[in-house]
Amino acid sequence: MLNKKSHGVQSRRSLGIVACLTLAFAGLAVLAAVAGSASSWLSMQSARITTDLGAKVLPTVTASLNFAQNNAMLVSDAPSLASRPDAESLDQQATRLAGMLSEQAKRLAALRDLGVDAAALDSLQKRNMELGPKIDGLKALASERLAVRTQIQKTVAQALSDYQDLMDFVRPLQEATQTAVDGEIASLKEGVGSGPDAKQQTAQLDQDYKALHVAMDVQASSNLAFGMLSAAATATDESATNIKFQYDWAEVYMGKALKAFTGSQDAERLQKLVEALLKSGSGNDSVFLLRTREVDLDGKIAVTLNDLVNASAKLTDEVQALVQTQESSAHNAVTQSSTVTKQTLLVNALTSSAVMIAALLIALLYVRRSVGRRLRTLSHIMTSLAGGNRTVTVDVSGRDEITAMAEAVQVFRQGLIANDEFSVEAARMAKEREAARDLADRERTEAAARQETVVNSLAGGLAALAHGDLTHDLAQPFAAEYETLRRDFNATVAQLRGTMEQIVGNAEILRSGTSEIAGAADDLSRRTENQAASLEETAAALGEVTSAIRQTAEGAVHARDVVGSAKTQAETSGAVMQDAIAAMSAIEDSSGKIGQIIGVVDEIAFQTNLLALNAGVEAARAGDAGRGFAVVASEVRALAQRSADAAKEIKMLVASSKTQVSHGVELVAQSGTALRGILAKVAEINTVVSEIARAANEQLSGLEQVNVAVNQMDQVTQQNAAMVEETTAASHHLAREIETLVTLIGRFDVGAGGQAHSTVTPKLKAAARPARPPAAGPRVSRGGAVRKPAAAPEADDSWTEF
Repeated sequence: MLNKKSHGVQSRRSLGIVACLTLAFAGLAVLAAVAGSASSWLSMQSARITTDLGAKVLPTVTASLNFAQNNAMLVSDAPSLASRPDAESLDQQATRLAGMLSEQAKRLAALRDLGVDAAALDSLQKRNMELGPKIDGLKALASERLAVRTQIQKTVAQALSDYQDLMDFVRPLQEATQTAVDGEIASLKEGVGSGPDAKQQTAQLDQDYKALHVAMDVQASSNLAFGMLSAAATATDESATNIKFQYDWAEVYMGKALKAFTGSQDAERLQKLVEALLKSGSGNDSVFLLRTREVDLDGKIAVTLNDLVNASAKLTDEVQALVQTQESSAHNAVTQSSTVTKQTLLVNALTSSAVMIAALLIALLYVRRSVGRRLRTLSHIMTSLAGGNRTVTVDVSGRDEITAMAEAVQVFRQGLIANDEFSVEAARMAKEREAARDLADRERTEAAARQETVVNSLAGGLAALAHGDLTHDLAQPFAAEYETLRRDFNATVAQLRGTMEQIVGNAEILRSGTSEIAGAADDLSRRTENQAASLEETAAALGEVTSAIRQTAEGAVHARDVVGSAKTQAETSGAVMQDAIAAMSAIEDSSGKIGQIIGVVDEIAFQTNLLALNAGVEAARAGDAGRGFAVVASEVRALAQRSADAAKEIKMLVASSKTQVSHGVELVAQSGTALRGILAKVAEINTVVSEIARAANEQLSGLEQVNVAVNQMDQVTQQNAAMVEETTAASHHLAREIETLVTLIGRFDVGAGGQAHSTVTPKLKAAARPARPPAAGPRVSRGGAVRKPAAAPEADDSWTEF
């Protein structure tokens, strides 16, 4: 392990300080470039996905939901065409539905512009176009039914007018005939029982009696005929046959009665009035045929409504499929955006960590522990040599610049050792020649002086080296035997000076590289802050969209609750209406039974009156023998007449009540039918609104997930920005370490090269200062408003090109 470590150290030393630092900073630059490229590419992908989400996916989902909501309103309002009470409201509703269809076409065009699947939109457009003819057909049928209903009402009103005219004629005729019959009976009672006058009076009595009988038959038949005409206006298929049968019977009965009453102006007038009444029940415009046409139209309307509901259901299914497809697309876009964001954060975290760790390792392991330690060791050795310590060991392994300095120091050490050995040898020689001192005093003195000069010069040179002065040369020539030592010393100092000048140049390169790394780190920090600001804006925008969709969902839920409440109330009203229909039907049945009873009473009174009349006639014919019987018959006839009058009044009241009850039953039945239709449509609306509420809630859930994901992206991006700030701080720390290295190198005076050091030091200090923090991105306030960011500093040309 030690050998491998030593081999690694030797390898680094063999490359040289400049090469090692160049490779190290080249690696940092490559890592920074990779980090910037990956972050930029992933940021562009994230921005593209976010832009697509905000500009296409979310508008598509919103447009799909609006289309579904408008479709639900169209489907719920279209069947109401069949229940419009008049032509004006029918036209208004048809115009409203046409506008909704046009709005649907515009929404389909908007969805097509957003790039929704063309096949799905073509199918939706086809379904939407199918609704138009069906709605137009429903409108035409409803309009025709309104016209038929109006004609029925006019015919029934005309029949009522004709019936009143007939009653206005029949009642006075009946009363006049009744008065004549009463007078004739009284005359027969008071007159003679035989003779021509009696026969003439009896014949007149028979004629008046027939006229009275015809008037009463016409009145009863006209009551039945008008009642059947009124009932036919609202008759169902089950009761129409029975009503028509009773009307035909009344018509035949009145025909028979009219045949027995001829030959007078009253008979002709009565004939015309009866024909006018019966005209409402015969011909192509009769109440019966009009009602049959109305029933047929009801069947066609029901079929058209069924087709419209089926087409609407198919359209609703396709709209729901479209909404689900768009929701799936939004979910996929959110998932893809989340994946790209996670990849961006991972790449930024890994590259930033790698750059920071590499910079710290270079600063700690190489610059501080290797270069700085070796320079301090070399300075300590030179100080020891200057102090006279010749036992220090100089490490000359490797081939870098510091090794060259160590080799020069080793030459100094060897020179000093040689000088010491020479001094010892000189002392030995002095002892050997001590005997000849006197002869060579001058020579020794000169040698000692030369030696002292050499020693002093070397001591001064070593002292200058110990103080870092590499410009100090031994200019004064030595004696011939010491001249080699002076040249070696000067050469060593020159080599050491050149090495230090090269180190100063390399330090300038280090300062430049460190400054570029710090600048790149500042740019990366600023762009990371800008990315965090963009994510905050995106988060704010998504928050507003989520709030809008939440309000839509709450509105849909409220609409669903309101429709549910309306459905419950409609069901309750339906039950009450059914009870009312049953009660009115029971009242109608009771009125019919009362009418039957009154008819029986009227018939009994009529027969009693006839019997009393016959008894009076027979008593008149019997003369005095039948006078008492005539009195009894007269009283019975008077009682029968009062019973008939009372029965007539009761019958009129019951008939009026029955008419009102029938009209009430008709109105209640129509209300029940309309209410059942409303209940069915409210149920359909409830289903559609529930689907809209469910879709809105699902969309709200998806947008909330998107919002959570974007908020997480924002938080992690903020953390990444903090990590980039730490990387920037680490690069500035590395710059300060380089400054410390330059300070250590600055202890050595290399002459003219020192001027270059003094000129680049301000640049290093300027680069070592932390970069100005980037402009803060927009911050989202508690109210949801977004503050605009300050203008970001303009990036340099090289970064823009990159």
